[in-house]
Amino acid sequence: LEFRRVLFRSAGQVSTATGRDFRIDGDLSIRVLPTLAIEARDIVLANAAWGSPTDMVRARRVAFRLSLRDLLGGKLRILSIDVEGADLWLEADGTGRFNWQLDGQKKSTSGGATLIALDRVVASDSRVTYRDGEWSTARTVTIDSLDLAAQGDGQHLNADFEFNQQRWRVDGEIGKLAALLAGSA
Repeated sequence: LEFRRVLFRSAGQVSTATGRDFRIDGDLSIRVLPTLAIEARDIVLANAAWGSPTDMVRARRVAFRLSLRDLLGGKLRILSIDVEGADLWLEADGTGRFNWQLDGQKKSTSGGATLIALDRVVASDSRVTYRDGEWSTARTVTIDSLDLAAQGDGQHLNADFEFNQQRWRVDGEIGKLAALLAGSA
């Protein structure tokens, strides 16, 4: 009974933080030591109200590992994100709105937890679909496997995927993911 309460409270906090309906239809497990580990099965995050499909994200399994030491020091360091069976729908409406811009996001200057690192992202058996409001069709990348890990001053990327009916394999070094997400050169 207590664990169910944690499950519903966690889903409610994600909904509040994103401004979107969020639910965990499967199991949720939490481990505290040696790192804080959270695993959820059958998760769903709703799309923007103007979006094409009802859901922006559906995933069979999502697991996070966080540095407990950094978290206790007031910083958020994600050691790993592991995703299986995800279906991610990204879209623009053609007027400058993007469904990954979440209504619940607010710029915080209150000294709360700050993301200082994302050490590793692993994905398998997943799809990412992108539709621009100006395109008549959506474009999909099917990810067989993806492993993006911090290495030195950059990231090591190893991925097998399909795009436009063409199989691709990528293995090499890229810049920091944080620079890409920030729009830096």
